[in-house]
Amino acid sequence: MPATVAPTRLQARAEQARKRLAAVGLAGASVLEGGVPAFDAAGGDVVRGTQTWALERQVRMTAGSLVLASILGGSR
Repeated sequence: MPATVAPTRLQARAEQARKRLAAVGLAGASVLEGGVPAFDAAGGDVVRGTQTWALERQVRMTAGSLVLASILGGSR
């Protein structure tokens, strides 16, 4: 059976996810000490999906665009 990993940066959340998986029958799930970055640094095979912007960066880009549009629209 392949390893089941719940990627999270917080150890407590990872343990919580492991317990929930065990409760539904996936008792073989385990928590990675140090998370995915430590697994990657140790030479583990990490598959990365499409990179996305963090929510804060998306909000800043939208806010900046609105400010720029209002400056350009108001300078007649």
